[in-house]
Amino acid sequence: MALLKLSEQNKTIADKFILFLFLFFPISLISGNLLTNVSIILIGLIYFLTNFNIDLFKNKTFIILSLFFFSLIINLFFSQNIELSYQRVLKFFFIIFFILSFKYLIDLNKSYDKIIFKTWFFIILIFVLDLLIEFYLGKNLIGMKSYMPGRLAGFFGDELVAGYFYLGFVFFAFSYLYKKFYSKKLVILGLYFFIIFISLIIGERSNLIKLSLGISIFIFFILELNLFKKFILLFLISLVSIIFITSNNDYKVRYYEQVKVIFQPNGFSNYLKSSEYGAHFNTAYKMFEQNKFFGVGIKNFRVETFKERYRSDEYIYSKTSVKTHPHQIHFELLAETGMFGYGAFLIFIFYSLFISIKNYLEFRNLYQLGAILFILMSLIPYLPSGSFFSSFNSSIFWLNYAVMMGYINKKS
Repeated sequence: MALLKLSEQNKTIADKFILFLFLFFPISLISGNLLTNVSIILIGLIYFLTNFNIDLFKNKTFIILSLFFFSLIINLFFSQNIELSYQRVLKFFFIIFFILSFKYLIDLNKSYDKIIFKTWFFIILIFVLDLLIEFYLGKNLIGMKSYMPGRLAGFFGDELVAGYFYLGFVFFAFSYLYKKFYSKKLVILGLYFFIIFISLIIGERSNLIKLSLGISIFIFFILELNLFKKFILLFLISLVSIIFITSNNDYKVRYYEQVKVIFQPNGFSNYLKSSEYGAHFNTAYKMFEQNKFFGVGIKNFRVETFKERYRSDEYIYSKTSVKTHPHQIHFELLAETGMFGYGAFLIFIFYSLFISIKNYLEFRNLYQLGAILFILMSLIPYLPSGSFFSSFNSSIFWLNYAVMMGYINKKS
């Protein structure tokens, strides 16, 4: 029995309100953290009050999410400053039911997933058209522009996170279009080139690598071309990208001049020592070394990073590069949750991936494949990323996780 007993009419209203919040969740993300967090909490709270019952304890997704939540609670008691940590841990309670509510919706009505992905597609389409306007005219539809050459901001203005937002939804948009044009290979190939081009002009190097690799794996899985033609396709997209980068000075600086040290002897090590990212990674690893079992606590990196014991003369930016997080998911988890939290996360996420991949191979749902690829790309070591526990980044991550797990035992 649900915690809150509603009439059939009120239950329908509650369900449709959850659907409404899901439909416009991308807009919440663009609007800012307040609306994003309110949406997640409302979805989670309504689902919890109207659908929580004893049968949930037989649900694999609920069980593994609850175990991960329990590991976060344990970590909370070892936090250097519990006041900085508890809000993130408390929010995860609502994230659990936010995730479960997606599967509830698509099981409730077979048309709901079509409505959701169609709406997301049109929102992303407007977002992409706005980026193209900024690229060609220097400003977007509402007069916003990036403050950094070789980067696009779109509707995010001063927040240069357009690339991660795009990465978070582009696999779903591609899946939506593939279902419509699957028999037209030239259209699909054109979409493949266009999707990578948009990520290229956004100018976020890490997200470009993740997207290019993810969408290429997607194409390899679903496109009926022989292996030779697929490698020719990869060669062509690489060649076109190189020509574009070398012909545009801002992007040449962004994609080559700033990272060319990597292509020299001992290049990767030297790049880390001469970059802000390397300084962040080193600081995070030193935190982990001194707090191996439980870390410094979620959201405590921003406080600990000021301490002299985490400095290193080998890293140029070690003393001047102070940030709120290490800009890399693995280093962040190691520094803030230690071996216990990091191990709990790895067990949780790889088990989730295992059952999701197994399900995809049986039912071949493209939306699930897109979500799986997003999660896998998010886990690539060393590639910089936003904070795993921030409102913006975590919301996109858990939304993709919800889609990945939502289609388990559900035919395409």
